[in-house]
Amino acid sequence: MKSFASVAALADLLRTFRQQLRVLPAPVPRQWWTRLAVGWVATAAFVIASSIYVQRHVADGQVAWDFSVLRAVVDSGVSLTGALWLGTCTNTVFIVPLVFALTAWWIARGRPLEASATLLAIPGTATTVVLGWWLAGRDRPTFLLGSELDSSFPSYPSGHVAQAACFYGLLCWFWFRSSRSTIERAMIVFVWLAVVAATAFVRLRIETHWPTDVLGGLVVGTMWLATLVWGLKLGRSRR
Repeated sequence: MKSFASVAALADLLRTFRQQLRVLPAPVPRQWWTRLAVGWVATAAFVIASSIYVQRHVADGQVAWDFSVLRAVVDSGVSLTGALWLGTCTNTVFIVPLVFALTAWWIARGRPLEASATLLAIPGTATTVVLGWWLAGRDRPTFLLGSELDSSFPSYPSGHVAQAACFYGLLCWFWFRSSRSTIERAMIVFVWLAVVAATAFVRLRIETHWPTDVLGGLVVGTMWLATLVWGLKLGRSRR
């Protein structure tokens, strides 16, 4: 009975979401999707250009400073177990339930664009990251340092850093725009930077990415975040 009740609740939520989208002013959905399309193409263009550069100009899988920075992080004294725990909140298994919970919350508040942005945060970054994996085909640093963690996918760009920058950046944006305090807003920016930095550190510490992979993931996640914020500003301007 509980499963039937859950399915019914989900169906009711989706029905409410569709109804909310239908009653938006006529230009809003078209302009919303246009902005998202423009932002995705711009993000994909960066991924294509940077992946081609990585493929053609990065010798032996690393640029000159990649190995030295990676070695410094690995030798930082943070245990592998500690790094894995630190990275828990940026794993997809942890983020996906948050995405659905936040989406349901926005729908309940009658905010379909915010719900759409929340749902699209991870797919938007994932599609461009996979494009980079396919184009760059860069080996992870496991063959140098001996780690067996997360070595089944190409290295450039870092998907974990991209999704952390975008999803947690979106959460911080929701918080940022509701605040009128300069100090609080500065703290929000610091929180976002801290989450991204922690994610980058973890991916380097467990030896699954080169530093340039992390930088690429940061740019990808930030570009898609900027796209979603651009679209959300359109929605608020129509209220």
